Amino acid sequence: MANRGNEIDLKPSHVLGIDRNSNTGIYMLPDNTVVYFAGKNIVKHSFDAESRDQRFLPYTNKNSGDIECVAVTANCTMMAYSLKLDASIIHIVDIANWAKKKQIALPNGFSPTVFSALAFSSNGKYLIAQGNTSDSFLFYFDATNGNLLGTHKVSNNTNSSQALNSIVNCISFHPNEPSQICCTGKGIFRQMTRSDKGFTVKQGSMTNRDNIDFKSHIWLPDGRIVVATSDGQISYIENASVNHPISIANTSASPVTNLTATPKGFICVSGGNKLHFLERQAERGYLEITNIRVDEKETICSVSIAQADDRVVVLLSDSRLISYPLTPGQDQQQTSEGPITLLPQYHIGTITSIDVAFRKQLIVTCGEDHSIRVWNYDKMQCEIFKFFSDQPLCVSFHPNGCVLVAGFQEKLRFLAITINDIVTHREFPIRGCREVKFSHGGQYFAAVNGNNVQIYSSYTFKNLVNLRSPGQRIRAIAWSTDDNVLVSCDNNGTITLHQIRGGKQKATSNQQPFHYISMVCADSVGTKCFGVTEPDNFLRETEDMATKNQLDVMATPMQLVMGPNNKCLFVSTKDGTVKIYKFPGSNANGVNFPSADSAVEIIAHHAPITSMCMSSDNNYLFTSGEDGCVYIMKISGGETQNVRSDTQIRYSEDVMITRSELVEQLCALKRAQQDVADLEKQQQQQLANTTSRFKQQRIARKEKYADEEKADLANIAELEKEIEAVNEEAKAQRQNLEMTFQEALQSKKTKFEMNIQNEKEQQEMLKKEIEETNVRGEQALKELQEKNKQNAEQIEIDFQNNLADLESQEKQIKKEKQQLKEEFNEWEVKMERELAFEIGKREFESQQKRAVEKEQTQILKEKSKQTEADLMKSKQAVETGMDSLKKQMQAVDDIKDRIRKAKQQKETLIRDIAERKKSIDENQIHIEDLTNQNQNLDKHRQLIRDRISEWKKQLEPMQAKQQDVSITHERMKQEMQRYQKNDEQLRLELNELHLKIDAKKAEIDTRTKELEEVKQMTKQFKLEVHGVYQKMLEDEVKEVKRRKMFAPALAALYRKYVGDEASSSSSQKKSKLADIQVERNRERDALERNITAIARRINRGNEEHSRQHSRMMEENVMLMTQISEIRRQNGKLAKNRRVIEESSKSTYSAEELNKIIEMQKGRIAQLTDQLKQLQLRGNVTRKNPVSHARLPPMNVTSPEPPKE
Repeated sequence: MANRGNEIDLKPSHVLGIDRNSNTGIYMLPDNTVVYFAGKNIVKHSFDAESRDQRFLPYTNKNSGDIECVAVTANCTMMAYSLKLDASIIHIVDIANWAKKKQIALPNGFSPTVFSALAFSSNGKYLIAQGNTSDSFLFYFDATNGNLLGTHKVSNNTNSSQALNSIVNCISFHPNEPSQICCTGKGIFRQMTRSDKGFTVKQGSMTNRDNIDFKSHIWLPDGRIVVATSDGQISYIENASVNHPISIANTSASPVTNLTATPKGFICVSGGNKLHFLERQAERGYLEITNIRVDEKETICSVSIAQADDRVVVLLSDSRLISYPLTPGQDQQQTSEGPITLLPQYHIGTITSIDVAFRKQLIVTCGEDHSIRVWNYDKMQCEIFKFFSDQPLCVSFHPNGCVLVAGFQEKLRFLAITINDIVTHREFPIRGCREVKFSHGGQYFAAVNGNNVQIYSSYTFKNLVNLRSPGQRIRAIAWSTDDNVLVSCDNNGTITLHQIRGGKQKATSNQQPFHYISMVCADSVGTKCFGVTEPDNFLRETEDMATKNQLDVMATPMQLVMGPNNKCLFVSTKDGTVKIYKFPGSNANGVNFPSADSAVEIIAHHAPITSMCMSSDNNYLFTSGEDGCVYIMKISGGETQNVRSDTQIRYSEDVMITRSELVEQLCALKRAQQDVADLEKQQQQQLANTTSRFKQQRIARKEKYADEEKADLANIAELEKEIEAVNEEAKAQRQNLEMTFQEALQSKKTKFEMNIQNEKEQQEMLKKEIEETNVRGEQALKELQEKNKQNAEQIEIDFQNNLADLESQEKQIKKEKQQLKEEFNEWEVKMERELAFEIGKREFESQQKRAVEKEQTQILKEKSKQTEADLMKSKQAVETGMDSLKKQMQAVDDIKDRIRKAKQQKETLIRDIAERKKSIDENQIHIEDLTNQNQNLDKHRQLIRDRISEWKKQLEPMQAKQQDVSITHERMKQEMQRYQKNDEQLRLELNELHLKIDAKKAEIDTRTKELEEVKQMTKQFKLEVHGVYQKMLEDEVKEVKRRKMFAPALAALYRKYVGDEASSSSSQKKSKLADIQVERNRERDALERNITAIARRINRGNEEHSRQHSRMMEENVMLMTQISEIRRQNGKLAKNRRVIEESSKSTYSAEELNKIIEMQKGRIAQLTDQLKQLQLRGNVTRKNPVSHARLPPMNVTSPEPPKE
């Protein structure tokens, strides 16, 4: 039976990121979706509010480089792209079915070329590709079957340098005719037409413009070509000859980009962030309707048109995807509110770390853009993000998803997540922390500090224990499953098991020459671990600190994560892929370890994967890479964990506080509760006393006023009888009014019925008139239909007659065409005969020329033999000169060795500085621990109030000291710049010396040539002297009368070599030879002097560097001492401020209690006043007797208020 672990698979579910390269772009589809590139995948993103799903298609199965160019058909059904390292191949993708359709490759006869531009025809049947070579060949393919239909060399430059500078960068088809093509580039504008015979270039004034650099163009439906040049200008061209400029509001000199056609004209981008809308005008060409500045900081990378809802979709450099209405004035309410954001802002640059919250659907990322972002991977949206002043190096999420820890270059920060912000709650003095992890339970977090691991409590922030590694800097850490053991791996190859309680080392092991870069623990003891190592690139299983099993990853590994239920391992690589290694259970040898053959590779990122983690329910794997993308991969086949109860995110309303603050607040709360209880008791006693008094007073008053109450009751009875009589009179009046109202109603009803009958009669009359008009209209319709039939028959007769005439004309045209073909064939035969005669004539002439050339070559061969002998002698002289040059080159090499030694000394000094900085950081940590201990001491309230004024006075000189420190720091920077300038001057002098040496070499070569010429002249002179000597001997032998041959020969020799300048020439030759030797000696001395001067300068520079370094170290020590003193005083002031605030809080609570007591006293005073008023009313009723007079009659219609 197959093991369930073997069924585990990964599939990309979503990606948070987008490729901003201008070569890829974005492409809107009619079904409210967009296609873009992210990582090594083509992504199809749906904007449907219900689904918002993404589909992935890998565009390469290997490392084939970046995408060079992309093309999409007009109806967005097909896509073509080519890669940099995959030459001569074009990949075709079916967007509708979302699958790779085919690959188009060049035939074998063509050299490998990288395509710089692609374009589809309007119907999608043809594809053109432009080669990125000096030949600039254009390839015309049939997109349906991949056949090559034709080629054409666009660049006609014979000079290779001009051809390289004039590469075509943009090609396109005519929107309606696939046989017409346009190509533009630097100094190139070609408008061509393809036929069965090949390509023909349309000649015009714009075909050869070497002074214009065309950056891009588009072919509009009206046949005009809009071009953009490098100087920021745009224009449209008609028939390859007329260039009409188009004026836009462009203030920058950068070229206009992203030319995109629209139904009414086109749009373009200038200055990187300004979008221009242009429409076709009848007389004035194209006119700019409006322009929009999309963003002040970001630039536009790509533009696409959404034909479904007539909108422009723009991709910005910060990864945002926003849309604007295509026509100005449309959606005015929306434009006033701002553009619609389709995709949010993603990371820019490398994402350095990623982590997941185990109890919520949240992940956190940090990157080179100095931001930390919290994502909801259930809703696929960014919940909150914040930018920091320095770059976060690592991040870890607490399991509850409310807090996180991030490492920065200067310190480690404990951050709390609120509803709309990420707040720094606590800072720890750990510099350059690149590895931090919460424990599985969240009670601890471990941070790497050099070769130490510091364990902190997540609730009290106390440093519980410091775990030290015996090797170098720690590279990776891993918690055991029960959080009792921590495993650390350093760069020296040492693995150490640390016990959290007590901080003891359980075991260590040295794994040289390799070291672990990522590791996971598989048990609670930490003895069984899995990890990936470098530089051997192996996956290893360790048990009891020894390697048990291993395999070659066949790539450079980056991160390791244990799969669901420990049944597989996920390994990320430097190629941007994720490999799945499944545990077989037990193989033939009884070993439960994956094999290299069983690995499954998933293509994801375009750059190395920097971090990786898995959700707690084993459903998702999260990866981040240097390409700025976050991939969310669905894990299928594994046993998922129980679903979390909090399926919806509930934000915490609590605030993270320390235990000491919590104890103080609890004590204050208990005191307040006790005070409230005491006040309640007092209030109850006071109320009981007042109620008893009030009851006694009420009884006494009832006894006093009993007789008066009886008299009042009698008066009340009489009043009730009078009220009954008045009510009876009112009823009679009301009945009379109702009778009059009913009579008026009946009269109005009769009038209303009469009006309704009149209206019904009028409606019947109108119906009759409508029926009569309908009958008349039907008759008129019939008459018109008959007339139309007659007209149609007459039109058909005329049409048939015209057709017959056209057919006859067509036959005549065909006959004329055949006659022209016959004449053309006869003309071709004549021309072929004439060409054959000329070819034969030229061949006969060439044969005669060859015979003459053979005779000349024999004469030249004899002369070459003599010159070879002379060359052998000259080579010997050159070798002697080369020996002297080699000696000079050795001296230069010695100088270079001295310079290298000086550089090595400089590097050692830099290392010493780094080590001293580390020691300073450790001292800072120790100092801060001491300050924390001092802050826990209690101080009296009265002393703090007296000393506040003194501390304020002390702060003023401290601020002056800080300003002095900043001034000294700036001076140090200026001195460092001066030192760098001196180094640059030394480099320039070395380069000048090298140039002089090269010039001397050239002079030596010329002098050797002159020597060879002198030697040849001496040889010739010797031969001629020998001839003169022989003539002299002949004259001696002969008779005296015939001695005349020696004298003329000697005179001729004298005239030839001496002439009239005998004395002057001889002296000049001697002086030349002497000057050559003197100049060589002088140059040698000058070189030696320059070398010694350079050595002195290097020594001086090293001495100055050592002096400056020592002075900088002393100033750094002074600065650190001053900073530590300022920190101590700031800590004391902060503590004093807290004590004052607590004292003010306590006084404020006492004031509140006093206010409550005063309010209660006021309430008692109000009650006593009410009692006095009651007593006064009782006295008044007793004095006034009851009147027995009859009340006035009651008016029902308009009652008047009674008069007092």
